Amino acid sequence: NRRALNERLEYEFLLAQRHTLPLSVLLLDVDHFKAYNDNFGHLAGDSVLQRLAEEVSHCTRETDFFARYGGEEFCLLLPQTDEDGALHLAERIHAAVSTLVELHQPITVSIGGATFSPAITSSSQLLAQADHMLYLAKRAGRNGTRHARESLLVLNQR
Repeated sequence: NRRALNERLEYEFLLAQRHTLPLSVLLLDVDHFKAYNDNFGHLAGDSVLQRLAEEVSHCTRETDFFARYGGEEFCLLLPQTDEDGALHLAERIHAAVSTLVELHQPITVSIGGATFSPAITSSSQLLAQADHMLYLAKRAGRNGTRHARESLLVLNQR
């Protein structure tokens, strides 16, 4: 749940900050999910979210933390993962989502990412940066990834 996510994020952030360890956050959002629900019903939408969660879980490590963030959004905490590792995982997630079958129509996801740096002073700031990158990924046309890299934006559009 959201409280468990917030607690784990704070723990991982403090650990990364204290020991100068890499920590990345990815926020995933199902593109046009409201239209999917409107067209096929909430049960079909729930099924999509369950299938998505299963596929993403197959892409992650045991030490990663994956949680529903709200609605059709999910959050991945990636301890000991730098920017390159986060972007690589985002690509694996896009590839896994593209293989989902038995849906009423194919889905895509937009992903926003951020990685801890000394300029980030709180876990909420790290999460806010990932959220902003998610917003930019959606504005850029969806089905892509945006990651904040020391204030430089990296667009990895599919």
